[in-house]
Amino acid sequence: MSNPYKSIRGWEAKSEFPLPENKVLVFLTMKRSSGALVTTARVNKIEGQFQVSAMSDFSYNVLSTTLRASEKAVGEQHAAALRKKDEILEKVDAFYSTKTKA
Repeated sequence: MSNPYKSIRGWEAKSEFPLPENKVLVFLTMKRSSGALVTTARVNKIEGQFQVSAMSDFSYNVLSTTLRASEKAVGEQHAAALRKKDEILEKVDAFYSTKTKA
């Protein structure tokens, strides 16, 4: 897990987990323009030194709260989302298995 860090958008936390086929599962916790503190899980493709996220790739809102986006709140929410990693990996597998069948 990454520790919360300050970006131009405020406090954020990001964790990455490698997947097969040059993909990576990224958990990102940050405050949205709506004011919600949201943690998303997204699959990005690795192309050279870059990560590319296409609209057709997996993306899932893991947690969303109305908490103030403090360093502590971001860290706690990110940790709670990471505890759901196995559940999210099952969703990722199901998402891509239905894409290959279609």
